[in-house]
Amino acid sequence: MHSLEEKLIQLWPLSRWRGVTLALAISGGADSVALLRAVHRLRPDSTRLVVAHFNHGLRGEESDGDASFVQSLSQHLGASFHCNALSFDQQANDGIDHSCLQDEGALRERRYAFLSQTAAHEGARYLVTAHTSDDQAETILFQLFRGTGAMAGIRPFRPLPKIPDIVLARPLLQVSRNEVEDYLDLLKQEFRHDRSNDGVDYARNWIRHELLPLIDERFPHARTAISKSAIASLDLTEWIDSQAQRLQEFAFRRTPSGGLEIDVSKSVTAPWFVRIAAVKDHWHREGWPLVDMSQVHWNWIRSALEQTEPSGSWNLPGNVRMIRRTESLALERHQPPC
Repeated sequence: MHSLEEKLIQLWPLSRWRGVTLALAISGGADSVALLRAVHRLRPDSTRLVVAHFNHGLRGEESDGDASFVQSLSQHLGASFHCNALSFDQQANDGIDHSCLQDEGALRERRYAFLSQTAAHEGARYLVTAHTSDDQAETILFQLFRGTGAMAGIRPFRPLPKIPDIVLARPLLQVSRNEVEDYLDLLKQEFRHDRSNDGVDYARNWIRHELLPLIDERFPHARTAISKSAIASLDLTEWIDSQAQRLQEFAFRRTPSGGLEIDVSKSVTAPWFVRIAAVKDHWHREGWPLVDMSQVHWNWIRSALEQTEPSGSWNLPGNVRMIRRTESLALERHQPPC
């Protein structure tokens, strides 16, 4: 058994996904193709595979080629195949703003909405993505540089926003990108290459292509070390989350529109990091975008909760409005323009 398969089973034992439906997010790139091949090779006969491919449509024929490749591979492996229906040009004809679609956060929202809907429609127990230890290291560095204050990294398992019966699983988090490439070479399995990932305009791409290679020269095992540190911190994160859950039960109220109203006097008894974790949990469950929330914005929320006098309102990223009233703090999200 290849090390990739061994690490997958170590993090995600077969007993946890025997006899259930798995929805796999497959882009056609090396990581996701390796995930599909490994899960197909390891799966018990009673486990059903559904492939979900989101065609961003931003690269014309290349994007369509990705979709065709994933569809052919899915059919070859006997997996059901789902692809989002609209191409980029069709979306433009429907009045959807191109500039919005090219925004990384907006694209991620649309992608995960499609993946979640596909998983729910197919009755999947897990939505499975192909994040690797390299992605983990990139995420930790990205958070560090942006000052988000969230250093736990990518979690191997967590409920889907708004669909808690489906678990988002990342079983390759202990697998390196080198192991992915070695695995595909062993299987003689082709994959697609997205040339848009080669540029360094996006911060994550710059970390991947410019920064991490420099770190590797001085610290060859840095990616693995960062990934292991992130996993080791999960115990602390889980404790904080449990305290945040208790806080939500007696101090938080979800509004009919999906917003949040916090009883300031009740929440003040909890440590500030528990309060922020509770707010982030609501943020996640409602599917509000997190990518533009920096530590500065979380500090605004912390300050608003700690102030003894109401002090007005603030606009937060993701079209979220924060309003401090006499006894409460309200967060409401307005529908984005695209």
